[in-house]
Amino acid sequence: QGCEINREFPPVATYYNVLEAAAAGHQGFEWWYVPSFDAETWKYVMDGLKAIRPFEDIILDGQVSLTGTGNGCTWRRVTLNDEAIYLVRNYDLLNSGETKNVVFTVDELFTGEVRDGATGEKLADLGPGANKVKLTLGPDHLARLLYVGPNWMKRSKDR
Repeated sequence: QGCEINREFPPVATYYNVLEAAAAGHQGFEWWYVPSFDAETWKYVMDGLKAIRPFEDIILDGQVSLTGTGNGCTWRRVTLNDEAIYLVRNYDLLNSGETKNVVFTVDELFTGEVRDGATGEKLADLGPGANKVKLTLGPDHLARLLYVGPNWMKRSKDR
């Protein structure tokens, strides 16, 4: 449920709230006191909604099938058929100001490619023996929503 950011609730935290809700397979989310949201906070809410939009069916019909910790991050996966979304995160980097390069392993049962769900950036091609993804986490990217599967082109039309 919500963001694990350990300081006053900055506007960008709402973006991560949306990603966390999606990666937990939630069918909605709510904030406690929205009258305090300013325009910047609502911008981050909309950015989060835009990031998860192409993956609504995975979020709503999929199964939260994996969570874990390692290599300087934690992650959660939601799977639907031959596709998945992963949320890879490290919220401690907000307070430390550090940047970490992470090598993240995708389960070998997936084929296709790995894309940054928010930007569409291609991070890796998947195949036999090719299931490692390199990404950066830091104060500007505390969490990354990853799409894994063979249908990026079809899904990117929903952006």
